[in-house]
Amino acid sequence: MSPTNQRRDAGRSRPDSEIGRADRIAVTAILIVGGALGGYIAGSGLVTALFRLIDPARFPITLLAKIPVEAGPGVVEAHGDSLVVMADSLSSGAVWCFVLADLFGAVGVGLATAAFALVLVRIVHRKPFHRTATAASVVAGCATIFGSMLSQSVGGFGRMMAATELGPSLGGFPEPAFLLEPLPVVVGFGILALAYVFQAGERLQRDTEGLV
Repeated sequence: MSPTNQRRDAGRSRPDSEIGRADRIAVTAILIVGGALGGYIAGSGLVTALFRLIDPARFPITLLAKIPVEAGPGVVEAHGDSLVVMADSLSSGAVWCFVLADLFGAVGVGLATAAFALVLVRIVHRKPFHRTATAASVVAGCATIFGSMLSQSVGGFGRMMAATELGPSLGGFPEPAFLLEPLPVVVGFGILALAYVFQAGERLQRDTEGLV
């Protein structure tokens, strides 16, 4: 067999899921950097939750407020929309709300990071379409959605309690309200959609292998 035919046959026998060396290096770099960043964020959240129980006054909380600001000509109205407070007189209920908010956020980030790491490892090992990748996408999506919703909801309830408790000491400016950020929830549903992509890829790969 000629060298040309040998190279042609080798090219035909190469698995479709194989990635080049440069791509593998790039994916590995993303895995290392993303894993380190996600681990740092999750670890910081856990540490904050622990030390907030020990000394709540060390950690600032942000309260919604409508604080009037003096303005010059040409400005119809000006006001501040938040207050950053460090207080040592919060009730245990408010403190526990902030602790649980930090904890839920940290667990959500940790689970999502671990799931993404598993998917990237599968890609590096040339097996991107696998049932574990599908399961990892579901875990990452659910962790992002529920971690964010629980963290924001419980933390928001704690901010409402803190605004009510600290209102007299802050001139009545804090409002017992909080804002919900929908972006993490939208991202979580987008990640869940990837589970169907991996599932379809796994089915197509299985059908292709059956034809070989």
